[in-house]
Amino acid sequence: MEMWQSSQVNEWCALICYTYFQPSVNTSMENLKIKNTVIEQICQKFTTLQYNDGEPSKPVKWESNDDFSTAFDQATSNQSLEDILQGHRYIKKSCYKIFGETPAGTYFLEQLKPLINYDSYYTAAYWPQGFVGWHLDSDIKGYCLLWTWSAEGSGFFKYRDPITNKIIQIDDEPGWHVKAMRLGNQDNDRLWHCAGGTGSRWSFVLMYDDDHVDLYQKAKLLISL
Repeated sequence: MEMWQSSQVNEWCALICYTYFQPSVNTSMENLKIKNTVIEQICQKFTTLQYNDGEPSKPVKWESNDDFSTAFDQATSNQSLEDILQGHRYIKKSCYKIFGETPAGTYFLEQLKPLINYDSYYTAAYWPQGFVGWHLDSDIKGYCLLWTWSAEGSGFFKYRDPITNKIIQIDDEPGWHVKAMRLGNQDNDRLWHCAGGTGSRWSFVLMYDDDHVDLYQKAKLLISL
């Protein structure tokens, strides 16, 4: 009798759950707990590979000799977002680097692709510290799974709920975490957000096109099985 691998069992379970229960699409922020053992192993392997090319995060839209703490606070403060919404002049300051083509980044993306079938990806590393200021990402609208590895748990993700207009900050805990969200360009799904950390933080943004919402839903189920 052929033995099924745990990954096959989990994929079948996710497919059955999706087929019979057809979960409605949640456009609000969701925090997903990684329970899938195969995905857990991929995440763990990432942390043992060469994910860092040795180059620190680079300042964007501000001078490298400026004070980091001041730039960080200005770019991610609640007041800065209020200024943006009121039409005041705003320069999106950031300090990050791209790492998708490092051995670890390539491994992570190639291993997850056949499991959760994302359409496109973006990466951002804050090392040894860094941030990205308030922005929308409405040019890449769709459904998003944001995977983050926070080595020390010294970072955060902050967003403005498009329904309640409340600003919510989610502090990191050491290890991996996944957030599911909608990135849109309409009033009811336009998601202002920013992120940063005073310690190392590595993020993969895995995107699903609007017409692939079924793949997005299946991916969320598979992660949580």
